[in-house]
Amino acid sequence: MEISDNVRFFLSRQKWLVRGCFYFCLILTISSMLFFRIDGADDLTQANCISIGADMVSLAICTTLLYSCKQDKDMNSGHTQIFVFLITMEACEIFTDLASWLVSGDSEMIVWNMIFCVGNYYSATLLVFFFWRYVATTLELEGKLVAVLNWLMNILIIPDIICSSINFFYPLHFSIDAEGVYHRESLYMLSHLYNVVAITAGIIVFIKSKSPARVKLITASFVLIPVFAQIMTGYNPGLTTQYSAMLVSIVLIYGVLFAEREMRLVATEKELSMATSIQNSVMPNIFPAFPDREEFDIYASMDPAKEVGGDFYDFFFVDNDHLAMMIADVSGKGIPAALFMMSAKIVINDRTMMGGTPAEILEYANNRICDKNEEGLFITVWLGILNIKTGKLICANAGHEFPALFRNGKFELFEDEHGFVVGGCEDEKYTDYEIQMSPGDAIFVYTDGVPEATDAKGEMFGTERMTESLNKHRNDTPDQLLKAVKEDVKEFVKEAPQFDDLTMMTLTFNGPTKGKDGGNE
Repeated sequence: MEISDNVRFFLSRQKWLVRGCFYFCLILTISSMLFFRIDGADDLTQANCISIGADMVSLAICTTLLYSCKQDKDMNSGHTQIFVFLITMEACEIFTDLASWLVSGDSEMIVWNMIFCVGNYYSATLLVFFFWRYVATTLELEGKLVAVLNWLMNILIIPDIICSSINFFYPLHFSIDAEGVYHRESLYMLSHLYNVVAITAGIIVFIKSKSPARVKLITASFVLIPVFAQIMTGYNPGLTTQYSAMLVSIVLIYGVLFAEREMRLVATEKELSMATSIQNSVMPNIFPAFPDREEFDIYASMDPAKEVGGDFYDFFFVDNDHLAMMIADVSGKGIPAALFMMSAKIVINDRTMMGGTPAEILEYANNRICDKNEEGLFITVWLGILNIKTGKLICANAGHEFPALFRNGKFELFEDEHGFVVGGCEDEKYTDYEIQMSPGDAIFVYTDGVPEATDAKGEMFGTERMTESLNKHRNDTPDQLLKAVKEDVKEFVKEAPQFDDLTMMTLTFNGPTKGKDGGNE
């Protein structure tokens, strides 16, 4: 069904957030190597060299992690993206630490040293902020207490950033002397205030959270491992290994929590694959469908936007001379829509086999579906019954797209009368209408996924382009026609993601075959 343009615009660009972070981190990694190559390490102490070496390795690990996230099947999830921002801030903190040590002791690079040091403080604050967001997401925290802590973390980040900025004008946390050497000031511990608040908030939510112990432990390692590293190095200002220690925790988070989620995704994909097979099996998918019937030629296809879709089509003989055809579109996507689709299909099929006009069939199906429609889903349906001896096609439309008719050498939209959707309201009435088909005539029906296919600019394919495509391939057989239209849609949307199921069906009427008795297939 329809998706708003704003949602389409956001989703089509969301993947660039992850990719952008990856390329940004890759640039930082390459820059650090070039910077080290140009500046050298002749004037650095052994402790500084250890820190710089650890930072360069850590940057490479950050880039590798981001590349893995870029390949993640679920990279657009909020969980993955918060983790990506966490890695990116870690990379920024590592890079600014590395750069500040490389320019340290150079009186001509004091300004750059100041920029890198303040940038390091900014990155540390944002790193803690995104870590908090990650904790809240991973541990599935909710409630008033969490809301208050969220508010506190969002508010306190502002004064913390301001205090870091003050260092440009006044030595609040640190100073750089005339020789370009970094020194901590008496208020240095003030820079850790935001960290203390975050750790306190984390302890509170850890106690409140009902997540498994291993999830809590892996998440807590982000704090515990750097603290342990600081203790082991004696809090030496020339040996900043806490950033690499934080990265160890991030790797643990990625390796354990992401691995568990990947296992769940694989299991889900297996179930969805089975659901796809089941869904495909309930729709005709062997063509030619009726090789012994020369009165008509029919072909249909469905390309779901997800593993399972809410669209469906069907065609079958009611008796020797009447062929029923229908195409439908369920509101919603995924498994709920697919289950609703299968239920609706059974109701409509069973009632069609009992006889009656399409309008009568839809009225019955509507009341049956409304009776037990607790989820409030609905379905648009186009239903037609063709007398293959006379070419008379009786149809009814329940809020579905206009069909396209091929007559006099061209396709045109047939603006039929629309009834209300099936499942929307009880006791709805539908209207039958008649199309007299002559040999060579054809009918094309489809779901809204065809005209509403959208490119990266937000422009829809539209019924006008669809009709042009049909006429461009009007001399093709039904199967060739549908494949050609699908290719034209793909050419139009290019790399933009598919947001709706793409379902089409077409029938060409050849006329009755003289001297041949039709059999019920």
